[in-house]
Amino acid sequence: MAMPYMSILDLDRSLRPLLGELCWEADWGEFTSLSLQFGTPRIELLREPMSSTSRRKDVRRNAARRLVAVRGRWMLWVQAAHWRVVRSRECLATGSTSYRRKQMALRDLKGQRLTEIQLVPQTGATRFEFDLDTALEVRRMDPRSKEELWRIYGRDGYVRSIRGDGAFGREESGSKE
Repeated sequence: MAMPYMSILDLDRSLRPLLGELCWEADWGEFTSLSLQFGTPRIELLREPMSSTSRRKDVRRNAARRLVAVRGRWMLWVQAAHWRVVRSRECLATGSTSYRRKQMALRDLKGQRLTEIQLVPQTGATRFEFDLDTALEVRRMDPRSKEELWRIYGRDGYVRSIRGDGAFGREESGSKE
Protein backbone atom coordinates (compact mmCIF):
# COMPACT_ATOMS: atom_id res chain seq x y z
CA MET A 1 0.00 0.00 0.00
CA ALA A 2 1.41 3.39 -1.01
CA MET A 3 1.85 5.93 1.76
CA PRO A 4 0.20 9.31 1.26
CA TYR A 5 2.29 12.31 0.32
CA MET A 6 2.00 15.68 2.02
CA SER A 7 3.10 19.11 0.83
CA ILE A 8 6.39 20.52 2.12
CA LEU A 9 4.49 23.75 2.76
CA ASP A 10 2.64 21.96 5.58
CA LEU A 11 6.03 21.73 7.33
CA ASP A 12 7.65 25.00 6.31
CA ARG A 13 5.72 27.78 4.61
CA SER A 14 8.94 29.76 4.14
CA LEU A 15 9.70 27.47 1.17
CA ARG A 16 6.81 28.97 -0.81
CA PRO A 17 9.15 31.38 -2.73
CA LEU A 18 11.13 28.36 -3.99
CA LEU A 19 8.09 27.04 -5.83
CA GLY A 20 7.96 28.51 -9.32
CA GLU A 21 11.73 29.11 -9.48
CA LEU A 22 13.70 27.92 -12.52
CA CYS A 23 16.28 25.18 -12.14
CA TRP A 24 19.34 26.42 -14.00
CA GLU A 25 21.96 23.91 -12.87
CA ALA A 26 21.76 20.20 -12.07
CA ASP A 27 24.87 18.15 -11.39
CA TRP A 28 25.94 15.10 -9.44
CA GLY A 29 29.04 14.34 -7.48
CA GLU A 30 30.68 11.22 -6.19
CA PHE A 31 28.53 8.33 -5.06
CA THR A 32 24.93 9.51 -5.00
CA SER A 33 25.10 13.23 -4.25
CA LEU A 34 23.13 15.53 -6.51
CA SER A 35 22.76 19.31 -6.50
CA LEU A 36 20.25 21.60 -8.20
CA GLN A 37 20.39 25.41 -8.29
CA PHE A 38 17.24 27.55 -8.42
CA GLY A 39 16.52 31.25 -8.70
CA THR A 40 18.65 34.25 -9.50
CA PRO A 41 22.33 33.31 -9.68
CA ARG A 42 25.05 35.34 -8.03
CA ILE A 43 28.79 35.09 -7.68
CA GLU A 44 30.05 34.33 -4.17
CA LEU A 45 33.62 34.94 -3.09
CA LEU A 46 34.71 31.85 -1.19
CA ARG A 47 38.34 32.70 -0.50
CA GLU A 48 40.91 35.37 -1.30
CA PRO A 49 44.36 34.31 -2.55
CA MET A 50 46.81 33.28 0.17
CA SER A 51 50.44 32.35 0.36
CA SER A 52 51.66 28.83 0.90
CA THR A 53 55.02 27.49 1.99
CA SER A 54 54.33 24.07 0.50
CA ARG A 55 57.08 22.45 -1.54
CA ARG A 56 54.50 21.40 -4.10
CA LYS A 57 54.08 23.85 -6.96
CA ASP A 58 50.42 22.91 -7.58
CA VAL A 59 49.54 23.56 -3.91
CA ARG A 60 51.19 27.00 -4.04
CA ARG A 61 49.42 27.80 -7.32
CA ASN A 62 46.00 26.77 -5.95
CA ALA A 63 46.54 28.77 -2.76
CA ALA A 64 47.36 31.85 -4.86
CA ARG A 65 43.97 31.68 -6.60
CA ARG A 66 40.81 33.50 -5.64
CA LEU A 67 37.94 31.02 -5.26
CA VAL A 68 34.48 31.99 -6.43
CA ALA A 69 31.26 30.05 -7.01
CA VAL A 70 28.04 30.79 -8.85
CA ARG A 71 25.08 29.90 -6.67
CA GLY A 72 21.35 30.29 -6.96
CA ARG A 73 18.95 31.79 -4.47
CA TRP A 74 18.14 28.21 -3.50
CA MET A 75 20.16 25.00 -3.67
CA LEU A 76 18.85 21.47 -3.28
CA TRP A 77 21.49 18.96 -2.26
CA VAL A 78 20.59 15.26 -2.27
CA GLN A 79 22.98 13.11 -0.28
CA ALA A 80 23.20 9.44 0.69
CA ALA A 81 19.86 8.71 -0.97
CA HIS A 82 18.53 6.96 -4.03
CA TRP A 83 17.32 9.41 -6.65
CA ARG A 84 15.74 9.17 -10.06
CA VAL A 85 14.48 11.59 -12.69
CA VAL A 86 11.10 10.66 -14.13
CA ARG A 87 9.22 12.18 -17.08
CA SER A 88 5.72 11.07 -18.02
CA ARG A 89 6.14 8.06 -15.67
CA GLU A 90 9.28 6.94 -17.53
CA CYS A 91 12.54 6.76 -15.58
CA LEU A 92 15.17 8.80 -17.42
CA ALA A 93 18.05 8.13 -15.02
CA THR A 94 19.00 7.17 -11.49
CA GLY A 95 22.06 7.78 -9.35
CA SER A 96 23.48 4.48 -10.64
CA THR A 97 22.83 4.78 -14.39
CA SER A 98 25.46 5.63 -16.95
CA TYR A 99 27.17 9.00 -17.15
CA ARG A 100 25.40 9.73 -20.44
CA ARG A 101 21.90 8.94 -19.14
CA LYS A 102 22.49 11.07 -16.03
CA GLN A 103 23.72 13.97 -18.17
CA MET A 104 20.66 13.79 -20.42
CA ALA A 105 18.19 13.49 -17.53
CA LEU A 106 19.72 16.33 -15.53
CA ARG A 107 19.84 18.50 -18.65
CA ASP A 108 16.08 17.85 -18.89
CA LEU A 109 15.59 19.50 -15.47
CA LYS A 110 17.41 22.69 -16.49
CA GLY A 111 14.96 25.40 -17.46
CA GLN A 112 12.04 23.78 -15.67
CA ARG A 113 10.14 25.43 -12.84
CA LEU A 114 9.83 23.61 -9.54
CA THR A 115 6.08 23.48 -8.90
CA GLU A 116 5.64 21.23 -5.88
CA ILE A 117 7.52 19.30 -3.21
CA GLN A 118 5.65 16.31 -1.79
CA LEU A 119 6.95 13.92 0.86
CA VAL A 120 5.94 10.81 2.78
CA PRO A 121 6.13 11.79 6.48
CA GLN A 122 7.02 8.26 7.68
CA THR A 123 10.00 7.71 5.36
CA GLY A 124 11.10 11.10 4.07
CA ALA A 125 10.61 9.90 0.47
CA THR A 126 10.25 13.10 -1.53
CA ARG A 127 8.98 14.01 -4.97
CA PHE A 128 10.16 17.33 -6.44
CA GLU A 129 7.73 18.11 -9.27
CA PHE A 130 8.54 20.34 -12.25
CA ASP A 131 6.28 22.12 -14.70
CA LEU A 132 7.15 20.13 -17.83
CA ASP A 133 5.90 16.74 -16.56
CA THR A 134 9.22 15.83 -14.93
CA ALA A 135 9.97 14.88 -11.32
CA LEU A 136 12.98 14.15 -9.16
CA GLU A 137 12.19 11.35 -6.71
CA VAL A 138 14.35 10.80 -3.64
CA ARG A 139 14.18 7.96 -1.13
CA ARG A 140 16.36 6.44 1.56
CA MET A 141 18.90 3.77 0.68
CA ASP A 142 18.23 1.56 3.68
CA PRO A 143 14.67 1.03 4.98
CA ARG A 144 15.91 1.62 8.55
CA SER A 145 18.04 4.67 7.75
CA LYS A 146 17.59 7.89 9.68
CA GLU A 147 20.26 9.71 7.66
CA GLU A 148 19.53 12.99 5.91
CA LEU A 149 18.18 12.52 2.41
CA TRP A 150 18.35 16.11 1.24
CA ARG A 151 18.98 19.71 2.25
CA ILE A 152 17.62 22.93 0.80
CA TYR A 153 19.82 25.97 1.33
CA GLY A 154 18.19 29.39 1.00
CA ARG A 155 19.64 32.88 0.93
CA ASP A 156 17.32 33.64 3.85
CA GLY A 157 20.02 32.10 6.08
CA TYR A 158 18.25 28.79 6.72
CA VAL A 159 18.87 25.22 5.66
CA ARG A 160 15.98 22.77 5.60
CA SER A 161 16.42 19.00 5.63
CA ILE A 162 14.52 15.74 5.69
CA ARG A 163 15.74 12.48 7.19
CA GLY A 164 14.96 8.87 6.37
CA ASP A 165 12.59 8.66 9.33
CA GLY A 166 10.63 11.63 8.00
CA ALA A 167 11.99 14.13 10.55
CA PHE A 168 12.10 17.65 9.10
CA GLY A 169 14.72 20.13 10.21
CA ARG A 170 15.16 23.89 9.79
CA GLU A 171 18.22 25.61 11.17
CA GLU A 172 20.27 28.74 10.59
CA SER A 173 23.04 28.24 8.07
CA GLY A 174 24.98 31.34 8.99
CA SER A 175 24.84 32.96 5.54
CA LYS A 176 22.21 35.45 4.47
CA GLU A 177 21.68 37.55 1.36
